[in-house]
Amino acid sequence: MSSKAPVEKEFVDAIAEQVAACVQDAVERWMAEFDSVLQDPHLTPLGRLQALSAIVARYRHLRGSGESPLGHTTGAAGWGVC
Repeated sequence: MSSKAPVEKEFVDAIAEQVAACVQDAVERWMAEFDSVLQDPHLTPLGRLQALSAIVARYRHLRGSGESPLGHTTGAAGWGVC
């Protein structure tokens, strides 16, 4: 049992590091997309709102749900595949 524990811990640590890296990458891409919309000088305020709504709709479609990720509240969540 003691010989398996270090190997299992190393494996779990490696998986946790990969998951954390993927989450960070997804959040950075999502925030960059939001920032791009917000900084676009060609968009009107309504255009910005529509573009942001489209980003959220695409996330929901990719997630396989038309519902907010936090139930009936609004919230931020990232997506992406590493």
